[in-house]
Amino acid sequence: MVGNQALDSLRLWIHGDHGLTGFQFVSTEGEGPLWGEGEGAATAVIRFGEAPGKAIGLKIYLDSNDRPVTYKDVLVVGIQALVKSTGDSGDFLCAG
Repeated sequence: MVGNQALDSLRLWIHGDHGLTGFQFVSTEGEGPLWGEGEGAATAVIRFGEAPGKAIGLKIYLDSNDRPVTYKDVLVVGIQALVKSTGDSGDFLCAG
């Protein structure tokens, strides 16, 4: 949710060898803060909803930058959309 509103989409910025560099949640009422760095238009957009092909959830991949400080920083290194399959099994498919 963004400001207690249902999610409409998730914007992703992916740049060459740097991988995921930024992301931003968007609701029908507005935009959340940009996390990381995002210059120009988003590289990809994940759309949420009940319609076929739209995401109903996310799989988020975390890692650490292993800096030698008193605590490790957790980084989001990947986000994958979960899309309900169109079959009767109720399984979920992961879309890149």
